[in-house]
Amino acid sequence: MMFEECSIVFGWLFKKQQENFKTNRIYIQGENVLQAELFDLRGRKVKATNQKQIDLSDIKSGSFILKVITDNNNTKSFKIIKK
Repeated sequence: MMFEECSIVFGWLFKKQQENFKTNRIYIQGENVLQAELFDLRGRKVKATNQKQIDLSDIKSGSFILKVITDNNNTKSFKIIKK
């Protein structure tokens, strides 16, 4: 069984197991989220959004850093691994 879906909630990364269901989305749950940016490990911005979800279906497998910015200019970073 693989972890297919993940949510970021209040600074912690939670993964939800789902069998026979594949999604390529990261859901960001929290208040006052202004922007989320996804970077590869070379520091290149891969995606950016002001929505509370990021579609990863067009991104190849690898490791990424997700940077979430809130309205009071706080920043949290998360390591994302896409298989």
